[in-house]
Amino acid sequence: MHKQKRVNGSSKVRFRKVPELEKVQIDRLTGCTSEPWKRIGFPFPPCSALAHMFVYGNTFLGIKKLPGFFQNLLENAVLLDLGAGDPRPMVDFALACGVRLYLGVDLYLSYKNMSFEDPRIVLENNDMLQYVAKMPDNSASVFLGAIDEIVLAHNKSKQMEIEYESLLLSHIHRVVPPDGLVFGVNSHLFPKLEKMGFERIDRVGKFKISHDAGTAVLQKIE
Repeated sequence: MHKQKRVNGSSKVRFRKVPELEKVQIDRLTGCTSEPWKRIGFPFPPCSALAHMFVYGNTFLGIKKLPGFFQNLLENAVLLDLGAGDPRPMVDFALACGVRLYLGVDLYLSYKNMSFEDPRIVLENNDMLQYVAKMPDNSASVFLGAIDEIVLAHNKSKQMEIEYESLLLSHIHRVVPPDGLVFGVNSHLFPKLEKMGFERIDRVGKFKISHDAGTAVLQKIE
């Protein structure tokens, strides 16, 4: 498929109103995520390092290895980075792709003193389920930098984790437009999304996409 997808419009997102019953459920689940890297002495979320390797690394899928591919699919579109951590690598990636808007969302790494001159870059400290739930239908491609492996894992309540993940998957499916992308590193959400109307892209032209370290690029086909 891989056809070009352009989304025109203003640089702002018009959030939808979350239905009241769903809002109650999401409010109950907020705080279900965790930050286990602090307990093992990491100074920053490991997902930040994975995003850095995704964009700049030699063994990970980077923008330089697929010239034109991401630009064609993300130019003038919205890119939502869930569990963004330090957003700078993905900001570089997003601007190189010519996105209309980059939305970096993270609950734990404070963005209070972080800002970018480019008005296309929007950062928000928020729970990622709270944020994606208010995104409009068919409005954004999504980057996942190990958020389920690092952020959802280690939760005390397995049942809450299952509920949180199920809602997160349903909203990702709702938010990504036809031909839009879900991509990233180290996420057990990718195989589940493949059962929800997303197709894994294994090859672009003669270039084979490496799946080392859980790297994946999925495109919504239904």
